[in-house]
Amino acid sequence: MVPIDRLLTPIDLQKTDGSLVGTTVRVDLPRDWPLEEIFITCDLTVGTAFSSMLVDGALGLIKRVRLITNSTKQVPVVDYSGVGLLELDSQVGLNLDHATLGLISEHTKATAGLPTTQLYRCVYRIPMVHPKLRGALRAHCLLPIHNHSMNPQLQIDFSSQAEMATGSVTKLTADVLLRQRKITSGIESKIQANGGYIENDLIETVQSLGTGVTGEQRFDIPVPGRFAGLMCRFYKGGAAVTRGDISENVTTGTESVWRIESGGFIFKQSRVKHIRAINDRSRTLNSQLQASSPSIGAAVASTVFIQDPCALYYDFLTDDVNEADELGSTLDCNFPYAQGQKMQLIGPVASAATNGHKVYIGGHRFYGDLSRWITDK
Repeated sequence: MVPIDRLLTPIDLQKTDGSLVGTTVRVDLPRDWPLEEIFITCDLTVGTAFSSMLVDGALGLIKRVRLITNSTKQVPVVDYSGVGLLELDSQVGLNLDHATLGLISEHTKATAGLPTTQLYRCVYRIPMVHPKLRGALRAHCLLPIHNHSMNPQLQIDFSSQAEMATGSVTKLTADVLLRQRKITSGIESKIQANGGYIENDLIETVQSLGTGVTGEQRFDIPVPGRFAGLMCRFYKGGAAVTRGDISENVTTGTESVWRIESGGFIFKQSRVKHIRAINDRSRTLNSQLQASSPSIGAAVASTVFIQDPCALYYDFLTDDVNEADELGSTLDCNFPYAQGQKMQLIGPVASAATNGHKVYIGGHRFYGDLSRWITDK
């Protein structure tokens, strides 16, 4: 299947000033071939220097992305925050591009701020197909927009200036790069004869805690479906919202334990530092000093060489740098759904004043009859 890259430069995204900030742009996508992934590239020129940056700052330049099709689900096949896509891609991909890493580095310095007249670039990748899938399974997970009766619509919500920082934008322009796959009638026939295209989506939900809440809390994982992995992102409440560990106990050696559980059965159990260490071993290693190849999150304090864990990726598909050609290890949320039960991320949280904590949970989810792609091991 030959990869077909197509650049879209709709006039609504090609601005010569800062008028894109705080707007919503909808882009109709061509549907001549099935869709593999989308890249949204934003070039930002700072006018008045960014200061007093909010927790995501310019990384949240794109607030949310939705991809809406006229398939039978009648719901977005993509519904994800911009910064969430950056964090997910840093886990399921090999790495982020150098320009986006440069912007992350600016944010994770102790004196975070963006100087006047500077040009920054942030690239948001939307992988319709999980990057670690291979072989025939990969072809079956393409989004079959070529079989739809109407063009899919990409909705891009840009953050307002107040949602990023104090300051101004002189220029913001963006474009959309599609990667599709050119398939022959023979390949299409094989896909259809072997179960057709697998229904899947890329979704993220947010759950908030009130101020003063403490102790063990349960955060619902969306059901039904089977998840390739779960990207769990923590926003730590308090006088100011930051990225950081919201655990009740963060004392070294006795930190709080988190788990993924359904109906009393524990699928994952660890401290957040363990998941962070596992994540770092299965991707390009990023420096804890945040200078050359940084990770999204809080700046590293001068007294330590450890970045406060603010995101956990539970990898069910591969648990490693390997690729996968079957879905047997994915997290099955269909069974608890059928039993009227929940799948939950559970852990004790610290009390927060003024602003409560928020937890975002998202990832790739598969639906339907997957029996031919599940191997008992």
